[in-house]
Amino acid sequence: MNKEKFSKNVNSLRLAPEIDNPSFENKIARPPLIFDKKVVKEATHNVRIYHVYAPGAGTGLPTKGKTSDNGKCHAHPYDEFSLFLGTDPLNPTELGGELEFWIGEGDEAQRFIINKSSAEWIPAGVLHDPHYYRKVNNPDKPIVQLVIGTEPEYAISRTANLPAGFTTGEIKQKETGKGKYTKYVNPLRVATEIYDPVLVGKAAHPPIRFDWKVFPEATRLVEIFHLYAAGTGFGLPTKGHGTMAGEPIPNVGGGHTHPFDETFLFIGTNPHDPTDLGGDLEFWQGEDDEAQIFKVNKATAELVLEGTVHNPHLYTKVNRMIFQIVLATTKNFSMKRVTSLPPGFKHYGLLDI
Repeated sequence: MNKEKFSKNVNSLRLAPEIDNPSFENKIARPPLIFDKKVVKEATHNVRIYHVYAPGAGTGLPTKGKTSDNGKCHAHPYDEFSLFLGTDPLNPTELGGELEFWIGEGDEAQRFIINKSSAEWIPAGVLHDPHYYRKVNNPDKPIVQLVIGTEPEYAISRTANLPAGFTTGEIKQKETGKGKYTKYVNPLRVATEIYDPVLVGKAAHPPIRFDWKVFPEATRLVEIFHLYAAGTGFGLPTKGHGTMAGEPIPNVGGGHTHPFDETFLFIGTNPHDPTDLGGDLEFWQGEDDEAQIFKVNKATAELVLEGTVHNPHLYTKVNRMIFQIVLATTKNFSMKRVTSLPPGFKHYGLLDI
């Protein structure tokens, strides 16, 4: 059996100097992280990851020097969506600051101002930007912005000047008005249908989620887990019983498969070293003789192709809050089959079983 069959599906996220910007200095991690086909060849999305730890910066802003992001709004030939995430695991719905951003052009350009963990959906061909962070409450708890393209290769279809109403100065009228694009911006929801005893007291619970209940036209589902203590994870044995999307979770632990692809992003929250995971994680892909274990302490991506057994995921050390982002190429969660724990799995005495 091929014991390294799944190695091609796991790799560290890469630093992306091609999307760096001098205006990020001392405000946004430089350069940002990225997930794309250079990270995992069979990637189904492109994802840009920004750690914002001070106000006065963002994307699409005018700046000195030639950059890929210099004072223009733009559109894509595919749908794109952004998730704006606070990093306080005890208050995961709070953004931890204030963000202004724009969607549309001309008289239809619409300004949004948010202070909750939120999602922004951008249909193909729609102009968007700038994104300007007006407040960051705590530099030790940065805001993490994920920009998720629904195609594996980043592309821009057109650009235009910034909206006439945008200013980095004080805004007299902060309320977001109603307009053509109002339906595309929504707070993320608390996923009360998820209950897992192994997460309680060690991760934000219930987690937050982006799905069709947040935006009815969404074609993707994203689960967002804030993990802040070791001895937690997914697919782990536990004394209690849990549920996932109304389906029972076996308390003996184990793996499962889906009828769709999933991308796992394991992201730290240190804006001064975004490549650092902030802890140690072990996870598995495959089953029986092909089951393969991965051990990581860097920001990492794991691609799980349709029908592939995956889990458990066990956080053996957490020094600083860690995001586990699960991005699915579907709008409805479902499991295809459930399997037992892989041979060789160890819990190191971290689990209460």
